[in-house]
Amino acid sequence: MKHAVWLVLVAGLCALGCNGSDHTGTEPSSSPIIANLKALTFIRSDASTGILPLSFDYADTDADVSQVLVTFPEGTATNPAQDATGHTSGTISFIQAVHLPDPAAHQLAFSVQVVDSAGHHSNTLQGQANIP
Repeated sequence: MKHAVWLVLVAGLCALGCNGSDHTGTEPSSSPIIANLKALTFIRSDASTGILPLSFDYADTDADVSQVLVTFPEGTATNPAQDATGHTSGTISFIQAVHLPDPAAHQLAFSVQVVDSAGHHSNTLQGQANIP
């Protein structure tokens, strides 16, 4: 008897949760993915500042990438993801302004992430740029 009750309970739960329908609208959106980070040579403006041209590829099934985060040892810069919203994949290219904590440095380490409009963060790519 106990087995029969258990079997009816399991069958009832499966009928409620296993109906084979797609669960759209209630599923959380997916996180974007980024790859192929490219950093061109750092261009100095003066001894402690300059610009760093960056580009990378992205994919986002929700087509809602909204921000690019570039993190340096001294902090994170938040940039708008120009022309990415509404596209499920592509390349983001931009020029990042940089303050050098050590004007004598010859390398600059950084990381890049994107964030979508739902607040989901992508994977993180690590980069290193040469400073002339």
